[in-house]
Amino acid sequence: MIPYRTDAPIYHFPWATIALIVLNIITFAAALAAPEDELENWLLIYGEGLHPIQWVTSNFLHGGLMHLTGNMFYLWGFGLIVEGKLGWWKFLLVFFGIGVSECATEQAMMLGALEGGSFGASSIIYGLLAIAMIWAPENEVSIFAFIGIRTFTFDISIKLFAALYIGIEAATVFVSDFAVTSSLLHLMGALLGVAVGTVFVKAGWVDCEGWDLFSRLRGQSARRGQRPAAAAQATTAVRPGITWTAAKISAAIERMRSQLQASQTRAALAIYEQIAPHASAAQWTENDLTSLIKSLHDAQLWNESVPVMVHFLGVFPQNDARVRLKLAQVLTRELNRPSQALRVLGRIRAGELPQQLEKVRRNLEQQATKHRDEGEIELETEDW
Repeated sequence: MIPYRTDAPIYHFPWATIALIVLNIITFAAALAAPEDELENWLLIYGEGLHPIQWVTSNFLHGGLMHLTGNMFYLWGFGLIVEGKLGWWKFLLVFFGIGVSECATEQAMMLGALEGGSFGASSIIYGLLAIAMIWAPENEVSIFAFIGIRTFTFDISIKLFAALYIGIEAATVFVSDFAVTSSLLHLMGALLGVAVGTVFVKAGWVDCEGWDLFSRLRGQSARRGQRPAAAAQATTAVRPGITWTAAKISAAIERMRSQLQASQTRAALAIYEQIAPHASAAQWTENDLTSLIKSLHDAQLWNESVPVMVHFLGVFPQNDARVRLKLAQVLTRELNRPSQALRVLGRIRAGELPQQLEKVRRNLEQQATKHRDEGEIELETEDW
């Protein structure tokens, strides 16, 4: 089963995850060409003392193309979630922290061994899987699976996926009487991930927007009647057990503003999409929405900008002329929806635009009419 996509909120582009995948591939190619005696220095060797450099290098070695491919798919699937919440440099600290800690512990455990060693990124990946389970248990990953020559896809919650994989390793360790096998090393990585994920949540070093495992457990208790009815009426439910207070929404809007100031457009959009259905009109300012719209247009995220502009029209109808003009421009020139653009332009009242923008409106109306008359097909138009 190969995870390839998630619906978990992603606030940072996975630069480090991509870089690590590339580095692993390059290392694999280099290892194929390296002399065998030199390659042994990269492994995590048992029974020959402690070698800190091996605590790093061994994590980038793989035993074959299938070993590499499987690990890289899983590094993408769960690195995406962890880096998406932390950003690249914090993610690298977590990645190498788990890898070095597991390898140091493993090598120390095997000081008395006569031979043997290990390699691969699997322990780190199990750590990332465990962290994802702590931070986004109710979110899902999309899975590509195959049985023989049959392939299919499905979605599964992160908590269930993690429970399946970590549970199999735990059962294998128990059956093998805790022998030092790959299952034990995977389980060690997962336990380190649980520790890291828990510390980050409890210390407030990661913002899971109330979706983390501990908040979920508290939410389940609340559904059993421990939460006062008056408090229940004062909040808006996002999912069962996940609620947004007015203060929490305001804090999220502040985080969106910070992301926009840092030019983190996708991160700001992810926050907006999460809270927009639950925030009242009074909690938004015109600048909040226009800043997000501008940032989306600068990033050429045209489709993503349309719902934000439509939202603006609903919240600030008294000042919507300029946004309507920009929306019509995007619909006409970027999204090939001239009929919808004409509907939007038709809502601009006479005298609302200054003379210069009125000229832009007329030109845009002519372009949209021409595209429509040339037979541009639209499935539907909406009443904006």
